[in-house]
Amino acid sequence: MISRAPLVHHVHEPFNISSPPCRCGVNFKYWFYYLSSTGLHHFEEHLKHTIYPAYSWVGWLNVFMDVRQSKRIRPLSNYLQSYLSHRVVVKDPIAVFSAETLAKRFDMDVIVLIRHPAAIVNSYKALNWSHPFSHFLSQTELMEEHLFPFRNEIEDFAKEDYEIVDQIALLWKLIHYMILKFQKTNSHWVFVRYEDLVLDPIEGFRKIFEQVKLPFSERTQA
Repeated sequence: MISRAPLVHHVHEPFNISSPPCRCGVNFKYWFYYLSSTGLHHFEEHLKHTIYPAYSWVGWLNVFMDVRQSKRIRPLSNYLQSYLSHRVVVKDPIAVFSAETLAKRFDMDVIVLIRHPAAIVNSYKALNWSHPFSHFLSQTELMEEHLFPFRNEIEDFAKEDYEIVDQIALLWKLIHYMILKFQKTNSHWVFVRYEDLVLDPIEGFRKIFEQVKLPFSERTQA
């Protein structure tokens, strides 16, 4: 919805490790990768040509290969749109643990969308997704700086094969523990519940657009 504003370009989940690999050779290894301020330098150029593909030869190479492999013209259309855009909206729930670092480095306005845990569990069940909790344990900085209160639980879930409902319940808890920390340290960010937007989408999105200084046009409202 935010990318419906004039001259706003949508970038889809740059932290998603199931996406085609970037031709620069730098990619994220873990789900819910934690990008700390000390580790940013290794991924900074990769993120630049992922978020702003029109300003990098690697961005063009990624698009060319995507068009060639998918035999679809849409990647090229998205690439050309990025030339005309004044702002970028990066949609990526998988980047939640890296949000603070990304916001500081790229001067981002951050919108945190919070959804009822039962809805998240339902989505994972419908898609038959599970979560590899070993990916958290492999990220030393994330465990030491943020998720240390849950180490025993995470280690248990990494070793045992729990049901999807139990897995996603723990995943939701870890993510929203981080969101609660963000609410205390980044009060200027926009925090909104999905269910509140469903109940009143027009006023809900009008408020969001005002908070991130975007025009809420009749076209967007329609």
